[in-house]
Amino acid sequence: MFDGLRDILWRCWTGEFSLGRIFWTGATAIILAFGFFGFATPYLPVLLPDAYASFATLFVGLLFCTFPFLIPIWIILLWRAGWGTGRPGKVWPVLAIAAACLLSSLVVKLADFLTPFVKSSFSQIMDDPNEGPRSVRVSNRDNSVLVYGYISLSVAEDLAEALDSGPGIRTVEFNSRGGRVTPAEQMADLIQSRGLDTRVSAGCASPCTVAFLSGRQRFMRAGASFGFHAATGGDGSIARGKTEKIRQRAIAAGVARWFADRAYQGKQMWYPSSVELKEAGVVTAILPN
Repeated sequence: MFDGLRDILWRCWTGEFSLGRIFWTGATAIILAFGFFGFATPYLPVLLPDAYASFATLFVGLLFCTFPFLIPIWIILLWRAGWGTGRPGKVWPVLAIAAACLLSSLVVKLADFLTPFVKSSFSQIMDDPNEGPRSVRVSNRDNSVLVYGYISLSVAEDLAEALDSGPGIRTVEFNSRGGRVTPAEQMADLIQSRGLDTRVSAGCASPCTVAFLSGRQRFMRAGASFGFHAATGGDGSIARGKTEKIRQRAIAAGVARWFADRAYQGKQMWYPSSVELKEAGVVTAILPN
């Protein structure tokens, strides 16, 4: 296989293959790669199970990293096919190299497009180390457990461990500005399956609200705040499928449809009043401060 590839490259270098053949081979490869990487990367989180989506996206991104190195080789081979073998100068080699450089700009655009997805996947795999402190702390005083800070995969695992080690826990309290949707959903399933109550004393925003809404009874302290918005993908755009899923979760939990429609309609954070939260069924009771 290696000898065959070396033979093909040597024949390209010596000008045995025509300028047109080398140009259209490279152009086709760029167009196919642009279509494959551009289509596959944003859809991997949708098509694959959550446990594998980030690894697959990172793998595709790293695979793409090898592709730009082929661009200079392609342009050099175009030069060799046009002038490198002593042929008289023609306009076609100039046009071919100019077109190759123009097509290569697609690779730059694609790299810029893929970067947010790859960075997000790498961060999630590393448990989002730059997103601030987070913890799960059990309180024996009132049989509760506090979920604090950024919601990552390890936080969902820590909550499961805390509930297993404390069978008397009846309430999960949240103080979180948000985080990842997937671990929030994992915590929601865990809370719902055990019939636990949820509580917010300070603030709960973004995916934190997904976990909070799974409570059998849902309490908030007077003055606490809630923030809602649509789910977003690795590139910052609205993830329609994920957003609809969490919207349906909210409605199934007893939240009024008008509230769910308003809460998940855009990327801008919405902070409803305590009156709206109570009327929509987001909270079942407001506790004194």
